[in-house]
Amino acid sequence: MNKMNTCEKHKRILAGWNADLRTLAEELHRLRYDSVRGFYEHSATELQRQSEGDRAGGREQLADLLAEAARLASELEKVLARIWKLCRPHMKDE
Repeated sequence: MNKMNTCEKHKRILAGWNADLRTLAEELHRLRYDSVRGFYEHSATELQRQSEGDRAGGREQLADLLAEAARLASELEKVLARIWKLCRPHMKDE
């Protein structure tokens, strides 16, 4: 098995993003709550996909931790859905 470093698939910077990660987090969380909710929904899906891939590759500990991260992202998504439901009536239509 070619042991290509799997970290090579995981980049340290986001293509097209020229600021630091703190700024990325700030910008993301300044979006409307329904958009932030969607980010965590997609994050949960992607982390679960990675977990399944690592489990299939025999990397059980990594798979378990990624599954836990997916579960936590899903919990965040649910909380943000509640936040959006609370705030939506007070938002101006865009």
